[in-house]
Amino acid sequence: MVWRGEILSTGTGNDIRTIIDYLLVGAFQYFGKSTGSKRSLTIYPEDPMLVKLRRNLAKEAQ
Repeated sequence: MVWRGEILSTGTGNDIRTIIDYLLVGAFQYFGKSTGSKRSLTIYPEDPMLVKLRRNLAKEAQ
């Protein structure tokens, strides 16, 4: 089976380097699942999944 996913940011930022982590966190919550409909999420800077992603990326960059 092939999965298709779409993510969209409605924030004011237009630099993908700034918003990609937020998009990934939102997308991975539903990765491999059939939601059956559109989902709308708000991801905040203190979101545990976002913090963990950024922490792991920072470790890999060292």
